[in-house]
Amino acid sequence: MRVLNEKLCADILETGRKEFLALGYRDASLRHIAASLGVTAGAIYRYYADKEALFDALVAQPAQELADRSEERVSRNAE
Repeated sequence: MRVLNEKLCADILETGRKEFLALGYRDASLRHIAASLGVTAGAIYRYYADKEALFDALVAQPAQELADRSEERVSRNAE
């Protein structure tokens, strides 16, 4: 993904994070996130294909860290 506007991209992630935490995945809305930022939903689609892609961007790093920690513990316990 080529970032067109780094500040807007960061703002989308932060506002999306707050929206998902407050409302959960099902009730989170790209339109509401866009309105909170004062942009159109189309502006978000320039960065993320859909709500799932935005959610994936938010959870990818924490999910990988959790998987890595889990694998370390399994390895330690196997020894």
